[in-house]
Amino acid sequence: MAEGDDKRARLEAERALVRRCLVGEEDAFGELVLRYQQLVFNLAFRFMGNRQEAEDLSQEVFMKVFGSLRTFRRASTLKTWIYRITINMALNRLKWLQRRQRSRQVSIDRGADAELPPMSESLPDGSPGPESVLRGAEIGRRLQEALDELSRHQKAVLILRDVEGLSYDEIAATLKINIGTVKSRLARGRANVQERLKDLL
Repeated sequence: MAEGDDKRARLEAERALVRRCLVGEEDAFGELVLRYQQLVFNLAFRFMGNRQEAEDLSQEVFMKVFGSLRTFRRASTLKTWIYRITINMALNRLKWLQRRQRSRQVSIDRGADAELPPMSESLPDGSPGPESVLRGAEIGRRLQEALDELSRHQKAVLILRDVEGLSYDEIAATLKINIGTVKSRLARGRANVQERLKDLL
């Protein structure tokens, strides 16, 4: 099947799923959740840096998706629409947490309790020694800390491009910005992360 035909088939399957959800077909929304739950969780985890926060946010995202599905205009793909909802809710949650932190005047050491995915998901096959495992964990922790220190805008673009692998066009559509802005935010975000991790590089 040609790439264009494959894309059209995916879009039609997506639209059919949305129609099934909107008419209240049993199990249709569960199918939608199954299709996108890993994407939403991974994105939420990269923004929040904490598994419990990511799980809570993921549930809130799907509640928002369920409540807003009738507003989905199909001008973008369902995946892009769900990305946008997840990012907006993550950024709002981060702003709320920052305000709460300032009002309590308590320093939160995110690095100390940040939960990382199992090492088996990020290490190559084989049996790495303890030093390799510890170094991998340290790099993962430092990378998450570096992401957390970026501006919200840089963080969003960096996660979508370098973690989620979206194209510049997809990022621009998801964030509703132009490609030039995507590229400049990405360049600044990468430079900031590299500066924070220069002792590891």
